[in-house]
Amino acid sequence: MSQGSLRPGAAILLMIGGLIIIAGSAIALLGFRSGIYASNGLYNLGLWNLGTAAICGIVVFVSAIMVKRRPYDYEFWGAAVFIGSTISLLGQGGFFIGAILGIVGSIMILGERN
Repeated sequence: MSQGSLRPGAAILLMIGGLIIIAGSAIALLGFRSGIYASNGLYNLGLWNLGTAAICGIVVFVSAIMVKRRPYDYEFWGAAVFIGSTISLLGQGGFFIGAILGIVGSIMILGERN
């Protein structure tokens, strides 16, 4: 696959989705830390889910960069984005918008043909 044959909007969509997932997780983690959610009985589970979502956001963002830099590995990076975006839904996936952008972008990437 040549350098310019991937849909150009897909990688941008994935980068935006990854950044929204990271930002949403960071904002929610700050809310947990400040005690906004301290009355929740599932406090530790919430922190675990948000931490997982933050890591998945980083995976989505890095995979988006790799899709742009190495388009010949688009199947692997598209699958990594799909899995990361789906798992990030456990921690609200960047207000769910970031996860949806990641899933849509990964479908665009995985729908490419040689």
